[in-house]
Amino acid sequence: MEGDTRMKLLMVNDAQLLLKGFLSLLKALAPDIQMDSATNGDDALRLCREGRYDVVLTDLDHPGLNGVELAEQILRENKRQRLGFVTAWAPGQKDDRLKEAYAQMEEFIHRAHLPVFTIGNVEPRRFVQFVRAVAKRKRHRIEST
Repeated sequence: MEGDTRMKLLMVNDAQLLLKGFLSLLKALAPDIQMDSATNGDDALRLCREGRYDVVLTDLDHPGLNGVELAEQILRENKRQRLGFVTAWAPGQKDDRLKEAYAQMEEFIHRAHLPVFTIGNVEPRRFVQFVRAVAKRKRHRIEST
């Protein structure tokens, strides 16, 4: 759309239901945010290379490049890209593979000063606040209660 001033968001998550939920939430609460999606890291990287996104939000674990690998590659190619993590995974879960990935994410977000949104018992408007904070390069962490 020519002259479109909406914020462009790329969400990366292999859970289609979550992607559809985020899209519905944004349409209802933040019509000024246009959301594209990818279900794996390789497609997300391709979309980033093809277009300009104001914000890229990625899950921790998905096919292809995982969330940390994707974020590292995006920042190698565009140091100014605003990005953050949106994940339902939290410490205390028993999947060893995800524990390692979560530790990798924690180290990376600390080093790169990236924001994290943990899905859970969080009011929908807080997700919109998170997206807007990432767009403004604010370091932000929202976790479920």
